[in-house]
Amino acid sequence: MVNFRWVGHYLQTMWLETTLVWLFVMLSSLVLLPLGCLLLCFGFFLAIALLTIVQGHLHCQLYELYLYRGGEPIPLRPLRADVPPVMTPTP
Repeated sequence: MVNFRWVGHYLQTMWLETTLVWLFVMLSSLVLLPLGCLLLCFGFFLAIALLTIVQGHLHCQLYELYLYRGGEPIPLRPLRADVPPVMTPTP
């Protein structure tokens, strides 16, 4: 389920930085992908991998900046390792 209130607050708080990150990734892809095609298409896959890593890193930085500005963290469920196992008594 999408929490539209959280998305709206995030976009109100981070619209400029999100737009700049989007522009940087798009312009970088316009440069890196054709260069990758010139390298016998092998560089294309390296460029895609690099762009994916860069995009993930920048989104993590945006989320940390959002939290620093007082944003609401995303509620996550605890991992199964964090929940103690249910033990049934043995007779």
